[in-house]
Formats: sequence, structure tokens, C-alpha cells
Amino acid sequence: MHGVERVYVNRDYIHSIMQAGGIPLLLPLLTEHSMICRFVDMVDAVVFSGGQDVHPQHYNAEPAPHLGQTCEERDIYDMALLRQAHAQKKPIFGICRGLQLINVAFGGSLYQDIGVDFDGTSLQHEQKEERHTAAHTVTIDPNSWLYSVFGKNTLDTNSVHHQAIDQLAPGFQVTARAEDGIIEAIEKENIHHHFVVGVQWHPEMMAHINKDMETLFRAFINRI
Repeated sequence: MHGVERVYVNRDYIHSIMQAGGIPLLLPLLTEHSMICRFVDMVDAVVFSGGQDVHPQHYNAEPAPHLGQTCEERDIYDMALLRQAHAQKKPIFGICRGLQLINVAFGGSLYQDIGVDFDGTSLQHEQKEERHTAAHTVTIDPNSWLYSVFGKNTLDTNSVHHQAIDQLAPGFQVTARAEDGIIEAIEKENIHHHFVVGVQWHPEMMAHINKDMETLFRAFINRI
């Protein structure tokens, strides 16, 4: 309904967590620090979903004409939730915007639009096919948690984004890239102590028909 504010996620996230053996719990968007701390106390792990662009003020840049829709309230909430989950050493998994949020929160930056800011893109990162289908492959670093999950060097992924990581946050490593060089996955360097992983694609949109993406969610749930 027009003018009514909502807090929601696509059902694919809920189904993917359940399919992997987890119990999904949606956390409402609130900015009170005490409530955010209690949220993190209540859960075993946190997934940061896709959505609006992260406002460039959070990485010391001015909004460009090609910046998409942003939500400052969500930026503030998500970053506070992320930092609290990290402080409590709860496993963190970022998807699309979630990956970008992690990178920005830990000191990295973003391309506000790949088509404008990234020199040399040759792939369709905002795919025109149905979102549960693969758009391109990514190459996985063999010295990564992601490789331990899949046991292979390449993975077929979907692609639904116009932003991407520019400068990588300190303390993180790139664990997957697309053929044109776009960063597709990152993880914290001391992952065994602080499990923080982000992927640029949307595994939740594929998990119901794609064994690799189901495996990814199961591996995340098994970190709990």
C-alpha cells in the first residue's frame, strides 16, 4: 500500500535457510543500540540480504548520477548490526548488498555503477534471464573457505547487481572473481576466529534447484 513502510525479505532467503537446516528469524529495522544488541544475543548467525545501494557517504564519496536508490536508516541499522554480530563473533554471511555492506563497514569502497566506473567490464552483471538461472562463472581462490565448500575452481552464478567492490577492506581477501575482474566473493582473513563471508551473487534465488547453492547455505549453517 502506498505510503506504508514495511520490513521484509524475499521468501527465497527464508526457504534457503530452512532447506539448509536453519531456523530463519527476521529482525526488524530499529536503530536503538540496546535493541540491536539484544537481536544479536537472540540469534546464532546473521545473514545480510540484498537491497538498496549503500550510500557513498559511508566510504567518503559523493553521490554520482548513476547511484541507485539508498536508505540511510537501513545503512545505519545494518552497519550497527554487523559490528555487534562481529563483536560477539557470530557467523556473518553477506549476499549482494550484504557483501558490499561488509566491505564498506570494514573500510573498503564501492564502484557506484559498474558500467560507468569500472573499466573493462565484459559481462552481464544485471542479467536479463530469470534470476534462478546462471549468468556467468566465477573463479574461486583455492586457498579459501569458499573452495573448501565447493571443492572446485569455477562456479556458475547468477548476477543481479550494478555496484561492486572497488577498494577491498583491510583484513579481507578476495576469494572469487568474475572473468572481467569484478570481485564476486570475500572473506575475513582470520575466518576461523571471525567468520565473515560475502558473495556478490544471489545463492538464495538458485538454492531450490542448484545443489551448489544449497551446499553453500548448509556450510554456513554448519558454522553455528
